Amino acid sequence: MKYKISPITTLDELYRTKGAPTGNVIVDAFVEYLMHSNSRKAQDAALCLGVETRWLSESLRIFIGMNLSDAILEWRMRKALDLMDDEQLSLEEIAHRCSYSQFNHFAEAFQKRWGVSPYTYRTGEEPTNALYDCNKSAKTRRELFERIQALKNRNNPAPTE
Repeated sequence: MKYKISPITTLDELYRTKGAPTGNVIVDAFVEYLMHSNSRKAQDAALCLGVETRWLSESLRIFIGMNLSDAILEWRMRKALDLMDDEQLSLEEIAHRCSYSQFNHFAEAFQKRWGVSPYTYRTGEEPTNALYDCNKSAKTRRELFERIQALKNRNNPAPTE
């Protein structure tokens, strides 16, 4: 019989606290790895931590509610959102800093995760170049703008008093 286990914490919480100890050795080591590694491979994470890939993936599923590969991808996508605020970085540089060797793979992952292309997220405009135009889910320009604003607000919450 399998039991439904609620995760102890979420990756969202781990990303916001970046390195604050959780009290869980596995999760702490994994976050440390993500903060200092450029690899996107699940096997590299397990090897670095000295454990079996399957064991690490199952442990993360229990502790943070997602498997190893999904956790690595989610961390990179959150990192991409942070880097988007730096206007001096090109989209290609952001892709590279998020461990993507090819921009089109980064753009596809970004689009899939956030619902808008990197170009559209950064500029708030619909791209004129068909290469960048992969946002088919927003039915209107206003809906697209609202989605981008919601993402930006989620990424940069207003300070509380």
